[in-house]
Amino acid sequence: MDQNRSDLGQDKGTLARGLRLLSVLAAAGKPTGLSELTQLTGFSKPTVHRLARALVELGYLEQSPPPSSHYSLRPKVLELGYSYLASLQVRELARPLMRSLSEQFGENVTLSMLDGSEVVYVERLEARPTGLFFKTSVGSRMPVYCSSMGKAILAWLPDGHRARVIGGCRFERYTEFTITDRETLEKELETVRQRGYSINDEEMELGVRSVGAPIFGDRGLPIGAINVSVPSVRLTRQMLEEEIAPVLVKCAMEISLSRPYLDREGSVGEI
Repeated sequence: MDQNRSDLGQDKGTLARGLRLLSVLAAAGKPTGLSELTQLTGFSKPTVHRLARALVELGYLEQSPPPSSHYSLRPKVLELGYSYLASLQVRELARPLMRSLSEQFGENVTLSMLDGSEVVYVERLEARPTGLFFKTSVGSRMPVYCSSMGKAILAWLPDGHRARVIGGCRFERYTEFTITDRETLEKELETVRQRGYSINDEEMELGVRSVGAPIFGDRGLPIGAINVSVPSVRLTRQMLEEEIAPVLVKCAMEISLSRPYLDREGSVGEI
């Protein structure tokens, strides 16, 4: 226990120092050398060098070639704030429409955004107890390849981005209906693009179906997705597609058209 606390304390200290270094560089507004960063941060030169090297490897800083070896911020650092603000904006815009959708069908409605090869729930309205084995709430994560929201986002990602996300999938089998290979997933995504919505038919858990639809940003790229999940004993797949899917797609489009922010290439759909 004491060792865990010690490790946690060290991690927090490293994170705090890393954020301090990024803050100092942002305030400087220009490429800054190691000696000046040491003075501005109050850290030792070896500490600044170690932090800067790690941040360069992570893609947050850029180092000019010797002999100057100055450090400057890279565009990726903007994602730290932008993605958080974007998720808040989407939630605020989506919540009233999600509530209307939940009340209309008496089912659970969820909003998610992409994070690596998973989707993260950023808002959820429960019309009734789920009874699910996989308990879901805000902050829950699901694999993109076997969730309706994941497939809704994947289907409209640029080819390169989609390939990277799928490349990070483990393709674990959760039920007999789970997609477990890239080729099958790509075919499914083509179907999603043709009909405008995605289906999860007991792929994550037996007895649960859901339909998902993408939310788009200003460049026509997906920034998130919403879904309606239902017990399979209450709604057949045909009922889900014929009764709920058209309303869900319309709701997602309303959210897309009402967003006041811009999406940015390189951080599409991610938090």
